[in-house]
Amino acid sequence: MAATLFFRYLQPTNCHTAEIQDRNDMKQYIIHIKTRGFLPHVGAWLLTGLLFCLPAKAQDLDSIVNAATQYATDNRIGALKTTYRDHKEEMPNYVRLYCEAAITHHDKAYERMLECIDTLRIWYPKQISSKTNLSLAELKAEGLRQLGRYDELATFCSQEIKQFQRKRLKDSSLYTLQNYLKKAKRMQGESARAQLLQLNDLNKIYELSKIYPKLKDRVGPFERTWSDYTLAQAFHDTEKVIRCGHILVEQFADSLDTETLAQCMLTVSQTLAIHCQWKALQEWIDRAQRIGAASEAVLAPYQRLIHRFSNYPQPKIILPDNGCSIATTYEWPLLLPVQINGSKPLLFNLNTEQPYTLISEKMARQLQLSVEPDTLQVAFEGQTIAVSPAIVEDLRLGAVQYHNILTLIVHEAYQPITFFDCTLGLHELISLGKIELLPEKIRIFPKATSAAQSKEPEVKHPQLYLNNLGSLRLLGKWNEKIRTFRLTPNSPRNVLDYSCHESIPTDSPNILLDLGEQKIQMRNPILTEDCPNQYCGILGLPFFRNYDSVVLDFNAMQLRVGNFIPYNPTRLNFCHTTDKLYLRRNFYALTAGNLLDTSEEQFLKMLLAMGNNQPQAVVQLVHQLRDSKSDFYDAYTELEALFLSGQYHDAQTLGEHLLQKETDNTQSKEAVKRLTTLCGLYAQYPPTQLSNSGSSATLTCDSHQTAEVKVNGKTVKTRFDIFQPNTYISEQQAKKLKVKDLGDYDGKTYGLIPAIDCNGITIQQVHCIILSKKSPLLRLLPGKGKGILLGWDNLRHLAGLSISRHALTLDAQPLASRYGGAPLCYNHGWQIETEAEGTFPTFELTNMGYNYGAQNSLRIDNLLLPEKDWTPKELSKIAATRTAGTISAAYLMKKTGKLIFDFQKMRLYLGSQH
Repeated sequence: MAATLFFRYLQPTNCHTAEIQDRNDMKQYIIHIKTRGFLPHVGAWLLTGLLFCLPAKAQDLDSIVNAATQYATDNRIGALKTTYRDHKEEMPNYVRLYCEAAITHHDKAYERMLECIDTLRIWYPKQISSKTNLSLAELKAEGLRQLGRYDELATFCSQEIKQFQRKRLKDSSLYTLQNYLKKAKRMQGESARAQLLQLNDLNKIYELSKIYPKLKDRVGPFERTWSDYTLAQAFHDTEKVIRCGHILVEQFADSLDTETLAQCMLTVSQTLAIHCQWKALQEWIDRAQRIGAASEAVLAPYQRLIHRFSNYPQPKIILPDNGCSIATTYEWPLLLPVQINGSKPLLFNLNTEQPYTLISEKMARQLQLSVEPDTLQVAFEGQTIAVSPAIVEDLRLGAVQYHNILTLIVHEAYQPITFFDCTLGLHELISLGKIELLPEKIRIFPKATSAAQSKEPEVKHPQLYLNNLGSLRLLGKWNEKIRTFRLTPNSPRNVLDYSCHESIPTDSPNILLDLGEQKIQMRNPILTEDCPNQYCGILGLPFFRNYDSVVLDFNAMQLRVGNFIPYNPTRLNFCHTTDKLYLRRNFYALTAGNLLDTSEEQFLKMLLAMGNNQPQAVVQLVHQLRDSKSDFYDAYTELEALFLSGQYHDAQTLGEHLLQKETDNTQSKEAVKRLTTLCGLYAQYPPTQLSNSGSSATLTCDSHQTAEVKVNGKTVKTRFDIFQPNTYISEQQAKKLKVKDLGDYDGKTYGLIPAIDCNGITIQQVHCIILSKKSPLLRLLPGKGKGILLGWDNLRHLAGLSISRHALTLDAQPLASRYGGAPLCYNHGWQIETEAEGTFPTFELTNMGYNYGAQNSLRIDNLLLPEKDWTPKELSKIAATRTAGTISAAYLMKKTGKLIFDFQKMRLYLGSQH
């Protein structure tokens, strides 16, 4: 009916969520974006119809009344509630009544809403116009409908229509009330038929799914078909939606009201279109036009889709036989890599609120997608956006292949609303059958498991369903009532509406939802006054991260969770995070949507550059922080970056300036003094650099990575060891090779080897530490102390280093692109990213020793490290490394026979496994 459409159709909202005073709750606007929903247009009747005849009052009272009216019109219920609480006593009674009517309608407190409307109409008829009176009558009719009081609704509508007709209102103005009257007469009563019709009319999925099996044999084919259609739409049974939709339109069109018939036509049309069943869609449209079930304007977009895409092959999805896992970000927003038509991996946002896959117009052009000129209007987060349809011939999600799927290209002007360049729609997720969200992965189940719905146990009352806009919802019991929640990792916080909590607590509550066989926790939600009345809260990304496993079974429409774990995001304290590999994995999530200010993003990039062997980038970023006077600027970081990048004069000047400052931190002062002194020693010579006659050089070596090189024309055994931070040479050998003595500091003698020729690649200006005869470090040198140990301080200038059992390959040019590899980080020691069941733990990578720290098997690149290859280690020792444990490079060499270190991409590639 038209009145129902009046309340149901999407309206742009301006949601004002609970005030977030602490910046640790992130930027306010992102919460606003993610908690806005599809609010009923409760304010329109207040502003456009309600013409108060206010007496002359103080200007401030007029402002309060106008503000309250405007808040209701804009669906800003939170602001309306605040204004109402603060100025309730100042307002005239009739103003209080209309404010409370809007608030109670939003809170689904329909009994109180009806009281407000009755009081307003009975006691204050002179303060409202005839148009307002009609709007209030329509709102009361909707309230009676929502309460299921169809007998009373029929009587009320009949009386109101007669009264308005006596006032000579045109029948066209009474259309809404007349439709309510027809609906009430058709559905009133308490028979089995009436019960099912009422539940279908109100789209009460839980109640309908519970009672329908008991009543289906006591009702006729129309009631059964409508119930099957409603449940099939909610539980994503596509074939049944189409089949029942056909029956409703062809056989029972006269039994449906105008709104329901039109909505049925649209739902079936959308279902056929998203599955690209163009022939069936054309037949459906022809049938609709013959019986007049929908206007040509409504069906025209589907006609254009048929015309443009009917020649494309049918869409199909190819699921992997053995399943697969796809890495995701841990931080909000949840991003996962997707390839479009063979492109490089693009980060798609996972959004269970959006049924369709969306791609920005800018990204579509980069991907060379064929964007049709046709424009459609679709709903997104409570707003309407303009899109153009397109067919993506090949979309890959891990090992899952989608072919010829319909996607929507978001017009450039609407890109700020959708927030992300790419969004993976719920339709593509549901087609997988069943997925598992792990802390840093999404697992796709094997083809047999996902496709075989018959193997799933029969579920009478599914917990998941789709609302009439195709968004995912969760049903759960709380406070003895069945509640509906949005279930989406696209929300950065859990959210709970005040109206769902009987007493508003001062602190955020922890909610326990009963799903039947399981109870799930909703921890620390934001309390808000703006959740639309279709649901009472949002289970956002914190909910998914609070479990080591969350299974969305779309075959049975069930939710299952694993063990409870703490949720530890680092969005607001990444400056204290020592795990730079974690920051690298989550960089695009942390920087999404400009949530970080400029200095925060610069600091994050600087942290990553520090671990990625990019001292020049660190210098640039730290200078930007310094110039902007950011709190993230650190002078010692600048000093260290200048030193590592070979800018010794600038570093020395900065160090001397810092030493003049008074500081209580003796350790920091010693570190500054050391680097300042070294800069003074090194500044008289050029920095370390490479000269090469080719892109790579290969040296024969032994099992300790010792090879022969030339220094000043003499052959010298040199051990290549990236795990040693410094380069060493003995005092005796330094004299023979004419190593320049730069000077002493802190009991160490520093020297400069003019050049080391590594079979075509020459490392020039090699800084080293000259060891005395009594130094215990002489044991590290090859040739019984007569050789050189070439450490990371000089090897970091290479593009890469490959180590096998009998050869070393030094690369002066960037390595060729390779598939896979394990990410590396150097942070005063090597760290390596591993792959566990649902996460990517960071381990310390050491040269020799045992593997410590893992409780189960892990993977590095494509190498499995079984549980038997791990040695137990005390937790205190593991904690001291600030990583999950340690992994031995010697072990990896033994297993694979070759280690390829890429110092530019900072990845480790493993050779053939043995």
